[in-house]
Amino acid sequence: MKRVTAFCLVLFVLGGACLFQPVSAVNTSYQFLFSFGSQGSAAGQFENPSSIAVDESGNIYVADTGNSRIQKFNSTGNYLLSWGSYGSNAGQFRNMSGIAADQCGGVYVADTGNNRIQKFSPKGDYLLSWGSYGSNMSQFIRPGGITADAVGTVYVSDTGNNRVQKFNSIGQYITSWGSLGTNNSELNSPVGIAVQQNGSVYVADRYNSRIVKSNTSGYYQSSWNGSETSMVNPQGVAVNESGYVFVTDTDLNAIRMFTSNGTQTESWGGYGTDSGKFNNPEGLIANASGSVYVCDTYNNRVQVFSQYAVNSSQSNSTLPSILIIHPAFGHSTGPLNITITGKNLGSGTVTLWKGDKTLKGSWTKGKTNTSSTMYVTLPLKGASTGVYNMSIKITNGSSATKYDAFTVLSGSTDPIPRGLYLE
Repeated sequence: MKRVTAFCLVLFVLGGACLFQPVSAVNTSYQFLFSFGSQGSAAGQFENPSSIAVDESGNIYVADTGNSRIQKFNSTGNYLLSWGSYGSNAGQFRNMSGIAADQCGGVYVADTGNNRIQKFSPKGDYLLSWGSYGSNMSQFIRPGGITADAVGTVYVSDTGNNRVQKFNSIGQYITSWGSLGTNNSELNSPVGIAVQQNGSVYVADRYNSRIVKSNTSGYYQSSWNGSETSMVNPQGVAVNESGYVFVTDTDLNAIRMFTSNGTQTESWGGYGTDSGKFNNPEGLIANASGSVYVCDTYNNRVQVFSQYAVNSSQSNSTLPSILIIHPAFGHSTGPLNITITGKNLGSGTVTLWKGDKTLKGSWTKGKTNTSSTMYVTLPLKGASTGVYNMSIKITNGSSATKYDAFTVLSGSTDPIPRGLYLE
């Protein structure tokens, strides 16, 4: 087949779930609750916060990376205290990128630039540290993520060594797993890590664009990657008490929610500074009540989302659902022709935007109570490379809007269209 060199548009539609899912009379979803923080170095301000943790009392700890300190807040975002400064002495940090809290009063920090783990009390008192630069057991190269279970067993994403190391609460080595590669038990720059109390460990395998699930001894259980869910750059991962897994897909400025076996159930986000939008989100955590706290890193804030009930008076038979979006590829030298097939499509609008560049198309006269195919053409010519936001709004008695993202890549590719089956 002839190779074509062009800008290639990849439309990242979230797999594993319908873009619009028919819902029951009462459904659950996540909505923006509140945010706290702004850029700066005063109490309660941040400079590129990278990671976040919650303790047994619901208090929040934020790795304020650019200010080389840990800040502690209550569950509603009120500032309590902080500790740390730049350096390599006890209680100092260099480019830290992970934080965790156990249920025994321990706060653990992945002190990335110092290639060590530091442990503190909830008041910021220095307790101990372990690690140095290297590839032997208990050594690290740029540890990028950390998590702890209820009794203080600590799991560290040893990013530069492409492995996970496991320790007890005082830093004694237990085991490790992983090496550079793409196979089931291999990793490529692992960062975020989370442990579920039932014995599963989830790792954001960043450059393999996937989440890897293993047991607490490192035995591979499953994984899901970009070809299945369109993840590009997963950096943060968290798991709640119900077993749902949350991932920050950083390049796409999106939060994705999965079941424990990798089926995507929900997503939200998009680039921006408004509530619910992100600029390079990294760490996240889910607390006991189900709220999700996200480090919106380049917006220098923490955003909080809460699960809520959605009541619908509209019957399931008339709610819109998209079955196929076709194709998944286009070129910046010509128009992007999108075919949308689904039920109850009514009328709708597709909008793509990045910065001041906006592309928009629409359709009308979609059928009700049956499937139909609608056609939308977007003038893609001249679109720059990078990550774009996407919204699809369908009106069929009532309106529903879904936000997603896609990116424009440069390079050579076979421009073969394909259907994305979302049910």
